Amino acid sequence: MLLVSGCANTRPAAERPRVVIDAETLSGEPVSIGGPGPIRVVDLWATWCEPCRISSDRVATFLRRHPDVEEIALSVDDDVAAVGRFLEKQPVPGRVLHFPGGMRAASQQGLRNIPLFIVLDVEGGVVATITGLSSDLERRLAAAVLDGAAGPGAR
Repeated sequence: MLLVSGCANTRPAAERPRVVIDAETLSGEPVSIGGPGPIRVVDLWATWCEPCRISSDRVATFLRRHPDVEEIALSVDDDVAAVGRFLEKQPVPGRVLHFPGGMRAASQQGLRNIPLFIVLDVEGGVVATITGLSSDLERRLAAAVLDGAAGPGAR
């Protein structure tokens, strides 16, 4: 379960909420996002979302500069088969997962806007959430990743 309030700014390590996002692979296997691991950018998107498509290119550019950051492209489409068909034509960066129940279920968990980027530190704490497509998306992701790399004892 995940409840994240929208915040464009990064959070000090001591104040970072821990989250677990229950997702699934496109073949339906359960996956849990959260907990310790590499710094992650969780990108909530949908095949029908034009700003999501544009942000995908910007995230791909960002990831080429930050190869140690893992991206999880979490689709909120209702139809998981549509995601597979979309990816055949337009691949997205990162590991592609699906939010069970689609946008309605995501909204019930507090995830109401897409594109939405959630940056997790190495402990699984939310460093930042970035809502929408902005001209400074790459700069904001880089700032969040830098804060996330500072670790739990930062600030």
